[in-house]
Amino acid sequence: MLILEGLVSPPIAYRPMRERLLERGAAGVDLAPVHVHDWIRAGVMGFGALQGRAANAVRRAYDHAGGRPIMIIGHSGGGNLARLALSEAPYRGRATAVAPMVGCLVTLGTPHALHESPTTLRHQGVQLSEFLERHDPGAWFAPTTGYVTVASDAVRPRPAGAEQPRPAGAEQPRPAGAEQPRRTPLARLNRSVFRRIVGPLLPTGSDGVVSVEWAHLAGATNLTYHDVYHGVVGGPWYGDGIIIDRWWPVAVEAWHAALRARKTLGRTSALHG
Repeated sequence: MLILEGLVSPPIAYRPMRERLLERGAAGVDLAPVHVHDWIRAGVMGFGALQGRAANAVRRAYDHAGGRPIMIIGHSGGGNLARLALSEAPYRGRATAVAPMVGCLVTLGTPHALHESPTTLRHQGVQLSEFLERHDPGAWFAPTTGYVTVASDAVRPRPAGAEQPRPAGAEQPRPAGAEQPRRTPLARLNRSVFRRIVGPLLPTGSDGVVSVEWAHLAGATNLTYHDVYHGVVGGPWYGDGIIIDRWWPVAVEAWHAALRARKTLGRTSALHG
């Protein structure tokens, strides 16, 4: 298994999530060597370097798994980066095409439809989203690679554009042991920065950063929660144990289904070869 980190969260921030996945039966969990400064560079120069780094991380995790298709968990922009690594279409002259090594892709709060968001600038992330929509739309490699997208509509914008929690009657009960979201100055700064990247929040709700409409893919198993927040700071977020317990069984089944599809298609190819 491989975790591809998000924009402002270094690999060390995902170590607790890694331990939680191991406790739930993952045979091994690698953290991709993708750091904040790598994302900043990609935002200026494009995602070519990160594409290669992500693909190499997939190959290493695949080797660690003994050549068995792995599961990728991409948080936030890490989900877009994973899709780029899977793609067979050349991005700026290079295609990494690691889809055969990936049995399932799970994305957590990933802005898949960033190209549809009314962002102020057509930045590199928007251009990447346009590339993926043009060449690898939706669950492109299904059924031999499973797709699970996880999103949340816990936060809705006020009429003036500020964020507020959903009305009490519209939320799921907060899971036992979950922390209240932290409305810290750092959290507000993060949202201000992300708003420039992913655009304003939509009225139908978001995880505080990514609107739910942008976070799902056609043809994927799309999960929407009502009490989950985007980042690794505060909670509950997608990588907390009580939230992993919701999407983990779905991801494992999607991975198994993809492996079954590979066997079936392999037998069909042998019969008609």
